[in-house]
Amino acid sequence: MIKQLTKADFLEKIYDFEGTNAPQNCNTASVVVFFHKNDPKNLPIYLELLGNLQLKFPDVAFYRANVMEEQLLAGDLGIRRVPAILFVPLHKRPRIAHGVFSETDFEQAIQKIFKINTSLKSKIEQSIANRL
Repeated sequence: MIKQLTKADFLEKIYDFEGTNAPQNCNTASVVVFFHKNDPKNLPIYLELLGNLQLKFPDVAFYRANVMEEQLLAGDLGIRRVPAILFVPLHKRPRIAHGVFSETDFEQAIQKIFKINTSLKSKIEQSIANRL
C-alpha cells in the first residue's frame, strides 16, 4: 500500500526545504512521491503500478500526495499539473517529472536516477538461490 503524504510528513521525513539552513534531505532511503488528483478512473491504475514498483524496488520508499488536499506542498514544489512524480535520491537534490509513465519507463527512471542496477541485483539473487 502506498502511504498518503502530508506537507508536514514531507518536511520531516523526506526533504526539508523550509528549514533555517539550506534545504536538506531527511530521508534514509531514496523516495518516489506520486502527486495526483482524486481521479476515480485513473488513480487505481496508478496505485497498482506504484504497488508493483514498490515490490520491484523494496529499498525505495513510495508515497502519494493528493494535490487537492496538499495544495501548499504541491505549490511549494512547483507542481502545476498532474500526474507528477518527484524523485528524491538519497543525499541529492530532488527531480520532478510530469505526465504519464508506462511501468517500463517508470522502472528505467528509478534505475537511472537512483543508480540501481537491477541486472546485477538479479544475478546476486540468482547466485544465492543456486547455493541453497
